[in-house]
Amino acid sequence: MRFEEGQERIADLLAREEPIILCAWHNRIFFLGGFLKSQLTRKGVKLTQMVSLSREGDIGYRLGKWAKLNVVRGSSNRGGSKAGAIVLPQLSGAPIYLFTLETDRCWRIKSWDRLIIPKPFAKISIRIPEPISIPRELNRGQLEEQRLQLENALNELREGD
Repeated sequence: MRFEEGQERIADLLAREEPIILCAWHNRIFFLGGFLKSQLTRKGVKLTQMVSLSREGDIGYRLGKWAKLNVVRGSSNRGGSKAGAIVLPQLSGAPIYLFTLETDRCWRIKSWDRLIIPKPFAKISIRIPEPISIPRELNRGQLEEQRLQLENALNELREGD
């Protein structure tokens, strides 16, 4: 994979000493494994990935292990609601970095999420906006509001889906 854009944000992430949370849409999972292995774990960054207990989550599990990540499995109805993308930063205080990876040439798998697989020699652009912090003291309604804001921000970040 050739990363054409986003290297400056990767350098920022590598320079951080505090924990962070990376958050991307599921259909970027193929990109994610290669990105994490080539750009982060290879440079000594320790990462933990949360993947679903579903059959589709098996792919994420294998990619995470290949990229040398710790992998935690859960789902919204089997434990994931206790460690989701909002509760995790709320309890840890770690900022969420949303990111997306776009490519000029790819295949799309005929699956529920239209998984993206970059074609050989594709140019890949990484977009990682400023981090999001989640306040520690939130009630259920506020947690749901934060979840919706996170979902909307992820939707705005990706292009052409």
